Amino acid sequence: MWCANCHADVAAEISEDQQRVHCATCQTDIGSADSLRASSKTKEARELLERWANSEMIDPYGPVKQPAPKVSEGTMPLASEFKPSEIAAQPLSQNIIPPVVDVPPLIKPQATKPQPTKHQPKFRLDGAHSLGNESESYLASPPEKVTQSKAATTYDRGGERMFLHQGHRSAPPAPHFDAQQMLQQPEGKITVKTGAMTLFGQWMAYFGVLILTGGAAMVISGYFGGPEHFTSTGWLVSTFGQMLLFLGVVTLVSGGMEQTTDEVKRQVELLGNRIIHFEQASQEIMQREANGKTESAAALRQRIQQELEEINRQLENRRAS
Repeated sequence: MWCANCHADVAAEISEDQQRVHCATCQTDIGSADSLRASSKTKEARELLERWANSEMIDPYGPVKQPAPKVSEGTMPLASEFKPSEIAAQPLSQNIIPPVVDVPPLIKPQATKPQPTKHQPKFRLDGAHSLGNESESYLASPPEKVTQSKAATTYDRGGERMFLHQGHRSAPPAPHFDAQQMLQQPEGKITVKTGAMTLFGQWMAYFGVLILTGGAAMVISGYFGGPEHFTSTGWLVSTFGQMLLFLGVVTLVSGGMEQTTDEVKRQVELLGNRIIHFEQASQEIMQREANGKTESAAALRQRIQQELEEINRQLENRRAS
């Protein structure tokens, strides 16, 4: 803090009651403790004024140096103007005047995209395939000399023979069940019992309607001037016809339900048989593939070795040529 007696910034000491501040040099009362807290801001302001008073803050690097004047070709002194004594007195580095050379600006080369290289097509040399069984074709050894046939065409390219084979024909596998028989099966078969019940129910319904109509006519004629016994007889006839009609309707419904049950049963049995056929066929195919893999593993290995030997032979011929 600033001491008026010492006329300088001195260290401050706080009194025992923590209220006053004394100078550490002359023990003069400087101020209160609150002024000690505010003295930090005063100190920062003074330091800032001192930095402003110093010229290095404004220009810490000093004055800017003027560039050396460029000597043009027109102002260069002639060789006749120099005296031999002056030239001898000057050092060797001052006697030599470096030539002025115009250097063109550097141009950064642009990166060019690499052109894609075209690879020559690679052909595999295979023998002609037969139309027989696949397992037999694996077991059979390839011919040593390939001859031109209808299934293969030979091309001569730079001393190398290439064979382009046509598409291989393979017969589709036969179905494991008789497809024509499945297609020709009728969709439904009506049994004799079901047909007789349906026909009997229809006739009973027809006769019931007819008898009910006759009984109703007898009742109406008995009420409107006919014989009196026609009324009671008509009621009996109508009751019998109604019962016969109900019996015919029930017979028709039961016959239809039985026919539907038979049809559903037949369809379920047909689907069950087809599922059994599919399962048997899938098991046969899996067994056939497993047997074919075990039998043709050695033959396939031998064929791959022969193809590798043929490729190595071609590479040696190409290197020799």
